Amino acid sequence: MTDILIKIEDATKDFGSGANKVRALDGLHLAILRGEFVSITGPSGSGKSTLLNLLAGLDTPTSGDVIIEGSRLSTMSDDALTIFRRRHVGIVFQFFNLLPTLTAVENVALPLRADGVPRREIVERVVRALDLVSMGHRAGHRPGELSGGEMQRVAIARALVIDPVLLLADEPTGNLDSKMGQDVLELIKSTSEQTGLTVVLVTHDLRAAAYGDRMITLRDGRAVDEVSPHISSTVKNA
Repeated sequence: MTDILIKIEDATKDFGSGANKVRALDGLHLAILRGEFVSITGPSGSGKSTLLNLLAGLDTPTSGDVIIEGSRLSTMSDDALTIFRRRHVGIVFQFFNLLPTLTAVENVALPLRADGVPRREIVERVVRALDLVSMGHRAGHRPGELSGGEMQRVAIARALVIDPVLLLADEPTGNLDSKMGQDVLELIKSTSEQTGLTVVLVTHDLRAAAYGDRMITLRDGRAVDEVSPHISSTVKNA
């Protein structure tokens, strides 16, 4: 039986009303398998960021549903969504979002501390997460003492420390040079392959998108093209 982790069912998202209404997503249907690495690309205004926000539970669709591991996000309260996101969804941002006064260890520990995880378990999980991204040797350094690529690795460790079922990466290489960006993408790809983590990468960069098992192009809030880069097959949707 196919193991579907994410189902997006006829999701529409509108902003504003009347003559000022903007439709960011327009009846989107999408299924993502557990352990799959899916890249979402498309021009500015195509709905990429809106889709990411729906998957993160940061916003809800105007109509339709977003279902992750059997949970319908639109039926959850704000508090339930916060807990769901804290325990199940890791997010990596373009600008790292590390607290400058905290060390790498302290930044990675933040989501566990917020969730009330016991101190001893926090230490074990943070060490494991930093080792996974090859940053154990920089554990005591603050963001200002790290390169851009190192900061993004710490941000990835922070996302992974919760043992998420889903990793959302929002333009994770947008603030890095090409070499650092490649290193970060290879890290995300290898982590997905080794752990079975499901990854949704949102990017305008087709070279970054090619790391995915599937590359889905959005335009005007609809999925208009789907490519499997590694087997060079394309399916176009009307």
